[in-house]
Amino acid sequence: MAVKRTPRSIRFSDREWEAIVAAAERRDMQPGEFVRMLTTSALSQDSDREEALITPEIVELIKRTFRGVHLLAYLKREELYQPARRLTP
Repeated sequence: MAVKRTPRSIRFSDREWEAIVAAAERRDMQPGEFVRMLTTSALSQDSDREEALITPEIVELIKRTFRGVHLLAYLKREELYQPARRLTP
């Protein structure tokens, strides 16, 4: 069963389009087919990468790290705002 595709408008500079046409020709493809293939491939890779990298464990680690850094910054700020202590010999 063929997938219905709808034409879309996208802009390329002349130089970009020439490069796309040349790359498509090297692969015996039409430029539109070439752009579609690369775009869907990139989307698939991004999706796979995001799912692989951002796990619930990593999200929790990011939250804990943020909280820790926030606490340290707060404590350091409080330390900086304390009145100067006199050093006694």
